[in-house]
Parts: sequence; C-alpha cells; structure tokens
Amino acid sequence: MHDQWFQAIDVDKDGFIMKNEMTNYLASINYTGAHDRANAYAYVEYIWCQFDTDKDGFLVEEETRPLYDELSKFRPDLNLTPEKFDTWFKSID
Repeated sequence: MHDQWFQAIDVDKDGFIMKNEMTNYLASINYTGAHDRANAYAYVEYIWCQFDTDKDGFLVEEETRPLYDELSKFRPDLNLTPEKFDTWFKSID
C-alpha cells in the first residue's frame, strides 16, 4: 500500500514528493492538524525536518516509509485495499 500511497501524492510522477504535493495531500484528506492549507503547510515543515533525511528538499520513496507508518496510526484508512484505494484516489484526483 505504501507504493500506491506514494504514487498518489507524487502528482507529477517524477519520483519525488515536493512540499506542495504533500501540503495538498494532507489538506485533501483532512489530516489531524492539517485541516486547512495553512495548517497543512506548517505540518509539512515538521515532516521535512523529520523525514527528509538527506536534506535535499524533497522526499523519495524510501524516506516516506516511516512517514506512511506514522500517518497510518492516525488515519487507518490509508491501509486501503487496492479497490478501495482506487475509489479514494479518484475522490481526491
């Protein structure tokens, strides 16, 4: 599921998650603490401090695995079946 989650956030499909992609994603799922764009942006800054381990300004798939695990604790719906994931993704696309 992590791979599909990563691909859903990586809107431009360049293999990297940029801050704006993560901000849009968090706002779209109404993540706790990121219920609007301003709060989502603030949370993204926290995420980058924690998970951008090489400090290159973007997240690659390997860096997002611990983040996915953390978010899944608060949003169990991230662990969707492939069919439910497709439905969910279409709702935010």
